[in-house]
Amino acid sequence: MGILLPLVAALVPLALAPGLLFYFDVTPKAVLLVAAAAICGAWLREVPWASRHGRIWTLLVAAQAVSLVVSTALSAHPAMSVSGSNWRRFGLLGQLGVLLVALAAAGYYRRRPERLPLLLRSVASAGALAALYSIAQYFGWDPLPAASAYHAGEGEFRIVRPPSTLGHASYAGAYLVFVVFFGVAVVRTETLRLWKALGYAAAVLASAAILLSGTRAALVGLAAGALYLAWRGGFRLTRTRIVAALVLAAALAGFYFSPAGARLRARVFWWFDEPAGGARLLLWRDSARMAGERWLTGFGPESFATEFPRRQSRELAQQFPDFYHESPHNVFLDALLSQGVPGLLVFAGLCALGFAAARACATPFADATAAGLAAALASLQFSVFVLPTALYFHLAVALMVSRIPEPPAPVARPRPWLRVPALALAAILAVFAARLLMADLLLARVDHRLKAGEVEEAIRTYQSARSWQPPGGGGSDLWYSRSLARFAQTSKNLLRGAHALQEGFQAAQHAAGSAEDRHNAWYNLAAYHALHNDFPATERSLRAAIDSAPRWFKPHWTLAQALQLAGRLPEAEREAALAAALNNGKNPEVARTWEEIRRAARDR
Repeated sequence: MGILLPLVAALVPLALAPGLLFYFDVTPKAVLLVAAAAICGAWLREVPWASRHGRIWTLLVAAQAVSLVVSTALSAHPAMSVSGSNWRRFGLLGQLGVLLVALAAAGYYRRRPERLPLLLRSVASAGALAALYSIAQYFGWDPLPAASAYHAGEGEFRIVRPPSTLGHASYAGAYLVFVVFFGVAVVRTETLRLWKALGYAAAVLASAAILLSGTRAALVGLAAGALYLAWRGGFRLTRTRIVAALVLAAALAGFYFSPAGARLRARVFWWFDEPAGGARLLLWRDSARMAGERWLTGFGPESFATEFPRRQSRELAQQFPDFYHESPHNVFLDALLSQGVPGLLVFAGLCALGFAAARACATPFADATAAGLAAALASLQFSVFVLPTALYFHLAVALMVSRIPEPPAPVARPRPWLRVPALALAAILAVFAARLLMADLLLARVDHRLKAGEVEEAIRTYQSARSWQPPGGGGSDLWYSRSLARFAQTSKNLLRGAHALQEGFQAAQHAAGSAEDRHNAWYNLAAYHALHNDFPATERSLRAAIDSAPRWFKPHWTLAQALQLAGRLPEAEREAALAAALNNGKNPEVARTWEEIRRAARDR
């Protein structure tokens, strides 16, 4: 544990495998974490039962596990809730893995407090590397080929949102605020100058990366953590601090107005153009309404992306007509929608216990760690957990609980009846990690072979990939189906193109029953039916897409055109009018379709 836990804390946020894995920024993190959790489950010998805070924390962790199991069993999409979505793998197994690692850390560091500095140094070192990578991305250096994915806008208003190794700037920001205050913890607890320098480097580099990313949530979190630290440390305004603040402000102003600050200035312009944070206010309102439908058990982990499109309001659809909301963008709403009120209360209890443990611990380490917790929670009001940030949240609480001074007492060892489920879960996690890794390796090979024009080999490889995929992994069917359609469109060999379309059609049918974004899967299946000139099946698929996302304009628009071709003009006009209303003028061709159908209906 003394080596495993620092390695997990360092490598999970950093893990990337471009070219090797298909979901190269998500799967390596999930595999590392779940595999480490399997080892922790097999090793688990002790829980922090000696202190009052330790007992409360252990019971809350157990309650969280029970809540996750219940909400998954009653989920709207149980298979997806078990394995998690392709974009974050935050299903039942991923979250149980995080809890197992936290349990192992709490028990181990209560017994071996002298090993805690190694963990903090690992976190600071990894965080400094991630921050350096984010800063390099801001200045245009990135060895990965998808740099355009985090650029937006044109000309002088073009912005860059560096994702570092986390896949998105918001997730990177929530991770980096932890790094800032873990760096402060290193500064406050180490005695050697080398390690203090590492702590300073991590805190400064992570703060700079947050600033350059222009992520408002992370900046709010950074301010919240600094205020908490100042309050707990009895901050005093001295002349030296005033001068340092003025020098820092001058340096920031100089950078902001320099050529190097152009992307940051563009980001500030976007802030004022979207003062409410884009879709978030309407998204939160619609999410809260959705939560009322299943307030007791929730919809199940990772079910939001599939269930929310059915409940999206007209106002949200009109403001963002072709936007896919993969989460409620709020960590408390995410807990409520996933696990219901019991899960929300358990999560809130873990948050409160973290701050209570910091006060009971009353050490510089606990103050800095609690400041990181405050910073992360402030940032996560505008985002949700991914595996690295969830891991850091639970580790922060576990470490503070493990450091509370108590009268000497033996650490409780689990009874055999507790060891059995831990070992069983470890075995399940090990199998899950192996299957996830093999499936992703094969998906990457499919992608390479399709790009090389080796469609027959790609088809055979994909069949192997599907056999390895964990339950709920149907999200790749939609990607595969679309990739085969693109191959068929560009292939000069008619037989190979026809073979690709036949295979793509089968994948499209699978995706309609298993994809995370079910409305997109049905819309894609409608396109395949249209290629076969099967109008009844095309109409059924488009209506299924509408049922999955009633306020998404695109299937209404496409159905209107199909109905017009079939001569059913009154129905076509109704669908075209609804599509135009939902699109709200964002795409002029939608309104033109409505006008054309209206004219055709009048002239009939």
